[in-house]
Order: sequence, then C-alpha cells, then structure tokens
Amino acid sequence: MKIYLSIITLFLLSIESHAQSLKATVVDVGAGLCVVLEIPNDMDTTDPYYMLYDVGQGCKDDIQALIPATQEIDLMVLSHNDSDHISNADDILELYEVKKILWSGFERQTLETWKDVNRAIDNETNAEIINLKNDDIAIGTTWIFGQTYVTFVSGFHVPPTDWGFTPSNASEYRNAGSIVMRIVYKGKSILLTGDMVGRDETAKFPDSGVIAAEKYVLENRFAVPIDSDVLVASHHGGDDGSSYPFIRAVSPEYVIFPAGSKDTYGHPRATTAQRFLNSGIPIGNIFRTDRDDDESKIEHWEPNGNTGINDRSGDDSVIISISDNGKITLSYKN
Repeated sequence: MKIYLSIITLFLLSIESHAQSLKATVVDVGAGLCVVLEIPNDMDTTDPYYMLYDVGQGCKDDIQALIPATQEIDLMVLSHNDSDHISNADDILELYEVKKILWSGFERQTLETWKDVNRAIDNETNAEIINLKNDDIAIGTTWIFGQTYVTFVSGFHVPPTDWGFTPSNASEYRNAGSIVMRIVYKGKSILLTGDMVGRDETAKFPDSGVIAAEKYVLENRFAVPIDSDVLVASHHGGDDGSSYPFIRAVSPEYVIFPAGSKDTYGHPRATTAQRFLNSGIPIGNIFRTDRDDDESKIEHWEPNGNTGINDRSGDDSVIISISDNGKITLSYKN
C-alpha cells in the first residue's frame, strides 16, 4: 500500500510541477508601452518562451529582471516607430539573442532613436526580420509557442491610402499602421493594439462610427478574431481610438491604460475611459500604469483623464496571468 501511495504522490507532484501560467507584464514606463510575455513551454517547464511587444523608454531593467540573460527572446514586435515604443530596442538586441523581429520599417531619418534601432536591427545576423516595408505578411498569420497562439491581426508599413491619412499629419500617419497582435492561451486572450487609430474625433457624431485600423479589424474579425478577455487600450487611452463599435466587438473583461502622470496629452482621456464604463466594464476592471502615488486614493479613482499628480514610473506595472486551467487574473506589481 505504501508503494502505491508513493507512486500516487509522485504522480500528483509531477502534475503540480507541470502546471504553468502565461504571464504578461505591462511595464510601467510612464507615457510609453512595453509588454513582456513569459509563455509556458509544454516540452520543458524550466525554459519558457519569451515575447516582447514594444520596448518603450526605461523598460530595459524590467526586461532584464523578467528574462534571464541566458534566455533567448523568441519574438519581438515593435508596433510602430515612435520613440515611446521602440527606444530600448537597440539595448535589448545587444543584451539578448532575439530569434524573430516584426516591425513596420517606417523610416524616421530625423529621429536619433529610430536611427539607433534601425542600425541595431540591420546588424542582426541571426534573427529572422519581418519588415512590413518589404515583407508581405497575411493577417491571421499565427506563431505557435507551446499551447499559446500569437496572431498578427493588423499592421502596415504606411496606412492604406483610403484611410485618408497623409504624411503631413505625421503622428496619426505613423499610429494608424500600428501592428496589432492577439495572444491566446487556454481559451483566454489578450489584444495588444499599440497606438492604432479608429475613431474620428473631428466628426459631427464621433461615436456613431469607426474608421481606419479599428474599422479594418472589424471588417476582418470573422476571419481573424479580435474578441479578447484583456484589451491593452490603444494610444495610451487617447480619444482617437477605442470607438464604441470596436469596444463592443472586442468585448473585453479587463482594460489596461498604459499611461504616464502629467501626460502632455492627458492620457487616458476621461471620454475614452467613459466609453468603456458605458460599455459595461466595471471600474474595478480598468487598470492604469499612472496610479496616484498616494495609494490611499487608488480605490477612489475616477476616469478623469490626467490625474495631475507626480506619479513616478516603475511602480504600477500590471501583471496578466492565465493559469493552466484557463483562469485569468490581473494585478498590480506592487
């Protein structure tokens, strides 16, 4: 009997040791974006897959804390070429072996950050580089890491001409083509949207329709799903994204605003946050990386855009965890 009990105990311990979770950390880099994903490897529990989605300013230390120096980064996605999304890419390429890089290839010859990143990518000899300037990649293209599916939902070198954006409006022109990725593990999903554009702020009835990238993914959602349990809101909660039709189609349970205090643009906008509340998402399921450093005020948070306080970066990272049995939880790092 003791032998059988020992075998059963060892079997149960083996099951427990193989129970794994996908962990995605939305790093608090202030007014920027950096997401670090640790993806279970069902063949070797001690050696997970790693993925980066954007590497905005100040995220190098967090990445080093989350990814051992001896590990490879299996996929690095740079949603678009604004410095608050790519500024640490050259450092990461120097520190780690990166197996695959997906980026827009949009050229910004007047931006020193872009020059550094472009030079670092050009110098990569071992990585597979997918540059949307030269490489065709079909929406719905999916990379499989263990039991995790990483799908290319949208993304362009420059936005399609029929979207109506021109280089004269440089910021929206770059943002509109942001690479959008959907992560699925154990039936739960995360949608990463970069600075995608989808709402016309200048229209007479801006909430009645949807434009640009959000319209594009809506039109293709039956072939390439976008419904997701967690939405990392586009453009740090800017008013040029997160339209009502898009929110309804994604139907997220949780929303994360990656923003910084005293943001020049007042992100996240109160009107953007209100659209999520009006869509039935509880205020307790809305996370933001610019929480007031006076922690006693956190539970009284209201969607009033810029908090107006001096919130330091690095203390409000949001951790998304999807367990082996498909349970999803969100929490702040601290």
